[in-house]
Amino acid sequence: MDKQSIAMRVLALPEEIEAAEKELINAEMSLRAAKANLQHKEDGLLLGVFDGIVIDGKNAETRNAQIRSHTESEREAVMNCEMELTRVRYRVERLHNEFRALQAVAGMLREVA
Repeated sequence: MDKQSIAMRVLALPEEIEAAEKELINAEMSLRAAKANLQHKEDGLLLGVFDGIVIDGKNAETRNAQIRSHTESEREAVMNCEMELTRVRYRVERLHNEFRALQAVAGMLREVA
């Protein structure tokens, strides 16, 4: 990488970081929504809101197992959102690291020149 390409990359990174941080915010909001949807479904199951579905286990473990059997898609959505959030967090951190590294290289090049 020559000085020109380093300078161009340093100048471009803030916009990429901002876009990635917006993506991070969206991923966090999606995870919150998925968790709220799961909680809503679990509450509805416990309260008997869904016709034909009865949660009647004699202990908490049995009731939880019954609830899990009726919330597979909601739990999968939460898991997918968690994975996406992890992916986006990694991307944001990688961009920040690249930015700091290129700033350090630019500083060293200034001292040499």
